[in-house]
Amino acid sequence: MADLRELTERLRRLGTRRPSPEARTEVLAGLSSKWEGVQVVATGVLGRWGDRESVERLREFLSECFGREAGWGIREVIVRALRPAVTEADVGWVLDLYFRLEGWLPKHELQWLVIALPPRAARARLVAALRDPRWDNRHAAVKAIGNMDYPDRRELLLALRADPDEDVRRSVQLLAERQAEPTAAPDPART
Repeated sequence: MADLRELTERLRRLGTRRPSPEARTEVLAGLSSKWEGVQVVATGVLGRWGDRESVERLREFLSECFGREAGWGIREVIVRALRPAVTEADVGWVLDLYFRLEGWLPKHELQWLVIALPPRAARARLVAALRDPRWDNRHAAVKAIGNMDYPDRRELLLALRADPDEDVRRSVQLLAERQAEPTAAPDPART
């Protein structure tokens, strides 16, 4: 146990400095650890560094972790680490992953990352997904648009008030009502 503590402390210290090739090698090795706690610390270091190379590695790690049977805990940590680092350059891969996942729960895990994207850069893709044949993609688009800074988001959402899927309709109704209230801020966890 002491070895794990020493390893995680070393990784944390590396995260307080600028990334060097040696430090990056150690941190990336931490992502491959069999111990999820070590993976969490390594993820945090890459998130603090926030450079393109770190974002790319976190992107790959996030995709890998969607293949894990019980990977929701580490995925949440990766999403949290990526949120402050995503830029317009990340819109494509984030939305590709978001809309490729099946079902509402895996998409919900990525929702905070999608909402962190620059709204203008993500808009066309999100609006197009409102017409997606898959209900879970329409639902995911509704939740993202309803929680992003689009002046016309209420109108965009109301276009789906007669959607064939009950979950989509329910989210449209909830988010559109909140948009009508001037002081209410949307809460993605409730939609």
